[in-house]
Amino acid sequence: MGIKLLDSSLLYGEYDIIIKIDAENIEKLRSIVLDIIRKLDGVERTITLIAAIT
Repeated sequence: MGIKLLDSSLLYGEYDIIIKIDAENIEKLRSIVLDIIRKLDGVERTITLIAAIT
């Protein structure tokens, strides 16, 4: 699929979880967010941030 889960953490506060994904390109990232993550039970919204340098 071209996407690799690098890390995930449960959070306290405004957000519940943060995940770090390595995707081959923006389209692969878009696909995983829209077609998989947003369709999970309990997911009300997502915020996507792209790192400039890692």
